[in-house]
Amino acid sequence: MAIGARTLNKIIETAPEAPHKPATQGHFGRNNDCIRSRNIYIAYRYYYYSVLCKHTYDTTLELLCEELFIMPRTMVNILKDATEYIMDLRKQKAALKHMREAYPRREWAKPDPAPAVSLTRPARYILP
Repeated sequence: MAIGARTLNKIIETAPEAPHKPATQGHFGRNNDCIRSRNIYIAYRYYYYSVLCKHTYDTTLELLCEELFIMPRTMVNILKDATEYIMDLRKQKAALKHMREAYPRREWAKPDPAPAVSLTRPARYILP
């Protein structure tokens, strides 16, 4: 038996069993409030990357997927659902100050004035 295996087995054997809760219809172990908060955050980040940093759609999608560990198809679905919220941010012309107030622990650096280049695709049509 490996080192620590007995201790681990003893802990597992003596741990009280969690009460079993039957799954309710439409609830699959996800908290809708948390998902809604995550989606609003994604809308803010999308606005930040696409409008303030002037990244292309592909680059913005790639950055969001890397930052939040979400598959691209799922991210596209989230952005479709958050379209109204993103449009509201555009109408309000939300500034970095607004985003820093909403999510103070996140990085909201001032965007570079130069247009962004895709992170994975080769830079074509760029003159030296």
